[in-house]
Amino acid sequence: MVFKDRTLLEEAYISASQKSINLPSNLINPAPEITPVTATSDNPIPMPTPSSGCGCGESEEQEESYMDMANLFSLFSNAKKIHHFLESGMTLEPWMQQKIAVCADNLEAVMRSTRYDAAKSGLPCD
Repeated sequence: MVFKDRTLLEEAYISASQKSINLPSNLINPAPEITPVTATSDNPIPMPTPSSGCGCGESEEQEESYMDMANLFSLFSNAKKIHHFLESGMTLEPWMQQKIAVCADNLEAVMRSTRYDAAKSGLPCD
């Protein structure tokens, strides 16, 4: 990943997370219920070991990968919520539209680079 693209993506994420949209409570979806997973004899819950990524002695690359995954999940969930608000008839101010456009451009640049790297490595690109 190009340093400039990563920096822009991080700035967009920080900017988006620091600004909140004041929405009526009837537009906000309640959080889905989480069903706890219980261990059974057929389906035991594996306990993490140092080699399976519990965080003990992880390399810097693994830590960065974890942060990338967390940031991407946050982008996905925020985009999904904004999409829902727009479907409900909400409109965005011009500065909001511009932030989304910049974020989309930055993500597209990251995707182009990742597709290229995947193709060089012989991995599926799509």
